Amino acid sequence: MKSALKLVSQKPSAPAPYDEQRGRKRIVMLHGHLLAAVVRYVNEGAAGTMKDRIREASDLSGIPRSLIEVEIKR
Repeated sequence: MKSALKLVSQKPSAPAPYDEQRGRKRIVMLHGHLLAAVVRYVNEGAAGTMKDRIREASDLSGIPRSLIEVEIKR
């Protein structure tokens, strides 16, 4: 069987307009996931002391140490 390949040109699609509400919702959701990962790392991590893990998690995530400590106590 012979088959011939044809190149089909596609028009570049224009990006959808930015949706402010969806963007904010996504940021809040991702912040919640990041905070949950930080709390789990601090509670279950084995490297260093708890204060070391809090400091490291705060430095890497940008979440203030005080907020991490409040979430850990919950």
